[in-house]
Amino acid sequence: MGKKLSGSCGTGKKIIENFELFYCKLRKTTRTAEPNGQTAYTFDVDFEKQSGHFCIWLNKDNKIDESSTLDMGFEKSLPLYNDPTLEDLAKKMLKSNGIL
Repeated sequence: MGKKLSGSCGTGKKIIENFELFYCKLRKTTRTAEPNGQTAYTFDVDFEKQSGHFCIWLNKDNKIDESSTLDMGFEKSLPLYNDPTLEDLAKKMLKSNGIL
């Protein structure tokens, strides 16, 4: 039986430890209109047939915002402020797409 993500703290770490099972594709980029605005990068993601999206918010200094959210069919979306290990996953995804 495959690995399953629960949507709890440590999900980012579990994905990184099993990165060969993870797929991500940048779907869209959205910039806020304000001068000090943020940019959202929305990725389609899949881990062992668990699909969803990861919306990664960067501030003007290219720092990942705590409001970045992973949604893969969990009971509720998992924000970075509830799972700090998602930051390492977000960095890896952004770097692999030439964003960071």
